[in-house]
Amino acid sequence: MQIPTLVSMRANFVLFGICVALSDAASLIATALVGKPQLVGAPVVRAATLAAAVAIAMIVRWLARRAFEAADSARHLASATRVPGLPVIAEGCSRDWLVQLHLELHATRAQRGTSQSSGARDVP
Repeated sequence: MQIPTLVSMRANFVLFGICVALSDAASLIATALVGKPQLVGAPVVRAATLAAAVAIAMIVRWLARRAFEAADSARHLASATRVPGLPVIAEGCSRDWLVQLHLELHATRAQRGTSQSSGARDVP
C-alpha cells in the first residue's frame, strides 16, 4: 500500500472514531436525562448511535470539502517547492483545519497537488 492510502485510511478511521465518541456521549446524556441509562446497551439505541455517527461524519466531510473548495478558489492553497506534489495552506485561511482534514481524507488526490486549479503557485 502507498503512503497516501495509509494516511487516508487513518484519517477516515480517526474521523469515524471521534464521531462515534460524540454520538455515544449524546446517547448517554439523552438516556440519563430520560432516567433510563440502562437503555444505552439496547440494540435500537446502539443502531441509532451508529447512524448518528455516520451522519456526523458525512456532515464533517461535506464541510471539509466546502472549506477546501473555498480555500482553493480564494487562492489559499499552493504547491510546495520543498515537498513536490503536496499543497500548502496559507496562514490567512479561516478554516484551515477543515482544509487539512479534506487533504488527509483524500491524500491520493492531494498528492497530485492543486495543479488542476487555475491558481496554483509555488511557496518556498
